[in-house]
Amino acid sequence: MTFRELAPSLHAFTLGLKDFLIWWRSELRHALPPFLASRMRARTPAVTVLSVAREGCRLGDDPDLIPLADLGERLRALQAGGAMRTAGIRVHLAPDRCLRRVVSPRRLPISALRKAAELEVETQTPFDKSDVQILVPAHLGAASAYYLVRNGILAEMQHQLRTANLQVRELSTAGKNGALDPLVISGTPLRVARRFKAQKALVAGMAAVTVALLVLSWDQLHSKASAANGHLDGEITRAEVEARKARRAYDAYVARISQVEALKSQSLAGPRATVMWEELSRIVPDASYLTNLTVKDDRVEISGFSKASSELIPLIEASDLFESAQFVSPVVKVPGFEGDRFTISFSQGGAKR
Repeated sequence: MTFRELAPSLHAFTLGLKDFLIWWRSELRHALPPFLASRMRARTPAVTVLSVAREGCRLGDDPDLIPLADLGERLRALQAGGAMRTAGIRVHLAPDRCLRRVVSPRRLPISALRKAAELEVETQTPFDKSDVQILVPAHLGAASAYYLVRNGILAEMQHQLRTANLQVRELSTAGKNGALDPLVISGTPLRVARRFKAQKALVAGMAAVTVALLVLSWDQLHSKASAANGHLDGEITRAEVEARKARRAYDAYVARISQVEALKSQSLAGPRATVMWEELSRIVPDASYLTNLTVKDDRVEISGFSKASSELIPLIEASDLFESAQFVSPVVKVPGFEGDRFTISFSQGGAKR
């Protein structure tokens, strides 16, 4: 992402952060207990109210109207006579010096309110954007109305106040239902450099320390979380190795169990070898003897020597345990042995049982 692509996102983030801070300050202001709010207002230095109307200006409760062009000279005269407070001026604009306009039935964040006001001035009013100043409420986290004031009026007031070495501390007008509505001074010709205040510096320092502590705390939490994740990954890896070993052992156990079950089923399917030996010993005549017995599936194969090999087939067939007896190979005479060598194969007689 290039800087040009990132700049709109940063600008939107900055506006959102400013809206949040304005809303937070407004909520804190409204959350203060009444006694604390009154004490804070009592500690605020008193200012002189300058009401500005179309017919002229009025200082405080003085009923005399002063033309705006003569305001600086009158203020210097009041200062010379000691009748003028020097804490600052609060300029109050009469309804005939500003125009209140509602842009939405809902309250909007201050940045959204400014954008909507600029769009409305350009499209729905006869004013030129460069000739008027858009003023928004100062102590509200969100609002639905703004005010339009001609730049010429604000510039003339600033010129007259500078002539008397006075600063504008506050700007207000009559809001809805005649209530006092403080306005934002920043960005207007009335904006002046703020005096350094130890209390504000202390608050700013505490805020900076708080932010630093929050950043350090986040870094510690992030480090601990990363270490915990690494330890957890190691434990998971070891557990996976142990699980694979356990799985292999389980598979081997299941295979052995399957073999045992197969042997058991095979053992149950036919007579045991000892039973077959016992049966063969009973039916084979004394003139014959066996040298080998092989069992494969349900087939049994015997080998041996006999003087009457042909008599063995009927004897095996007559048994309840065997059937389908037959010679596997020709009967042969072996020198040095009595009788013939034979090999007979037969099935285990499950059907007879």
